[in-house]
Amino acid sequence: MSATLSYDLLVRILDHLHDHYPTLYSCSLVNWEFNRVASKILYSRAVLSPPFQRVLDLRDTGIPV
Repeated sequence: MSATLSYDLLVRILDHLHDHYPTLYSCSLVNWEFNRVASKILYSRAVLSPPFQRVLDLRDTGIPV
């Protein structure tokens, strides 16, 4: 008989790591159940960097004037 953690328990444990992305990534590699929980936390927030621009300005050198 193998010991397994329930999904609800994993959610509560990994939720404490919600800002530590390298650890969540490592947890996602453990097994399918860890991956399911860690992925939901990792992809719960999307960050666009650099700020979104509608039009690509090919003349922009990236140097502030």
